[in-house]
Amino acid sequence: MAIWRRCSKHTCANPRRCLEHLYFDVTFRGTRYRLPVNEFAIPRMDPNKQRPIQSLEEARDWERVFIREIKAGRDPRRQRVIRKSADTTPKDVASFLDAYVERCVKPAALKSVRSISRIAVLTEHLGELPIDALEEPDAINRFKTESDYADQVELAPIHRTLETLRHAMNWGMAQT
Repeated sequence: MAIWRRCSKHTCANPRRCLEHLYFDVTFRGTRYRLPVNEFAIPRMDPNKQRPIQSLEEARDWERVFIREIKAGRDPRRQRVIRKSADTTPKDVASFLDAYVERCVKPAALKSVRSISRIAVLTEHLGELPIDALEEPDAINRFKTESDYADQVELAPIHRTLETLRHAMNWGMAQT
């Protein structure tokens, strides 16, 4: 067990039940990590529910988190920095598809030009719509039946184009 109680009879009225002076003390791959339990746990709690540790069982739960952070290669003694996204969420389908191309298609280095051309078709026909309009079947059905693209090609390429849109939407949901 890596939980130590570091208090004496002079500092605490009942040192056997003291929860204020609990420390994590773990050695992993030759490095020793020692930190007060509350100093580790309180910043990682939900912002509205931050409080000191109230039981030894709760300290053991946080000990598992402490050890996982060490094994993941992070130093638990440092405060975690929560990165906030600098870019704003796209409002229309065209900007969403542009973000999809920049952050998913290009890093994946897709060799298929067809997938990029399908995105161009989607941008051309659905680009001015707000993203919420894709939840409605009317916009998709209009694209399948009334668009210029639907008149030029068979049904299978339309389905492949909608498959690309579905993939982009799944990627977008995974980003949030």
